[in-house]
Amino acid sequence: MTWHDPIVEEVRAAREAYAAQFDYDLKRMFEDLKSKEARSPARRARIQTSKLRSRLPAEPNVLTIVGKESKRKGTDRLTSQQIDRIIRKARATKKR
Repeated sequence: MTWHDPIVEEVRAAREAYAAQFDYDLKRMFEDLKSKEARSPARRARIQTSKLRSRLPAEPNVLTIVGKESKRKGTDRLTSQQIDRIIRKARATKKR
């Protein structure tokens, strides 16, 4: 029996629609969110970038590399539901 939460489904649908607007390009999504953030009057937490830099991968173009690799493998066309199924299957296999 599968449990369905309408709020979770709504959030996943919104996530899918937002990503589709940018052709699943993480860099373009990030730029859009940053521009919306800049226009927003809401207060934001300030994070010291020096603390974040130590956690970032050494390769600055990691998103480009991941994007190219996913296109090569054909995984760039997977929906969030398909990704969720793959993750659940992998986790179930590990539990055995």
